[in-house]
Amino acid sequence: MIRRMIRVPRSQFRETLGQRTLSDRGQVADLLGCALRRHGCDPITNGPARWGFGVIAHPLKVAGPGRRYGIEAIHLGSSDPVIARAIAALTPADLVLDDAMPGWELDLRFAELRDEPDLPAGVEVLNGYCISPIRVTRPLGNGHHEDLTELGDDYQDLLNRTMSRRFGRSFQLQLLPDRVYVRSRSGRISAGFAIKTRPNGAVVVKRGIALPFTLVGPANDIRDAWYSGLGRTTALGFGLLGMQS
Repeated sequence: MIRRMIRVPRSQFRETLGQRTLSDRGQVADLLGCALRRHGCDPITNGPARWGFGVIAHPLKVAGPGRRYGIEAIHLGSSDPVIARAIAALTPADLVLDDAMPGWELDLRFAELRDEPDLPAGVEVLNGYCISPIRVTRPLGNGHHEDLTELGDDYQDLLNRTMSRRFGRSFQLQLLPDRVYVRSRSGRISAGFAIKTRPNGAVVVKRGIALPFTLVGPANDIRDAWYSGLGRTTALGFGLLGMQS
């Protein structure tokens, strides 16, 4: 089990902007996948995603259509032993895409890699916040799904089903929202980002929820959510959690 952070030093913000600019989280997923394969782990072939990442980025003012963001930090982790070993082995030299397509030339070899503190053993209650939105979906039939952007009556059940599919065992988590925060937002807790940019420049956006919360459940369930992300699409940047001090 491991959590690490890829951090861009403040002193390099201006000098490295062109190397750390992105339009969608799929670029970061490709960069991290490439880096992990350098250490003998291909997370794409490891079944449902048992790892996750979250990006801290700021919007940029750019000419022309579309939005661009400058990466400040990437948090990543896994509770899967094979993926965790590969994450532990990463060095800054690994953080560049092989044969990147034009416009996808992310290069973070100037960044710093830091280990994050381990989750204390036996934790059954986690007071946290969303580094990236938690994505849960409701099946609509014919292979289509609806992104859930509020905490409806079936949210907890669908969240646990999602985690069960990822880890091959039952989950019994409860996501309890910070009610004061939700009221202050008039119930608006939806958040999303682009996960893919099409050749014509259109972006594919997926949505989830982002809010402070208390996560309650068995220690093993909390552990997997903390290290590998909560919900689905964690390997595209959703569901990574932070801990409130």
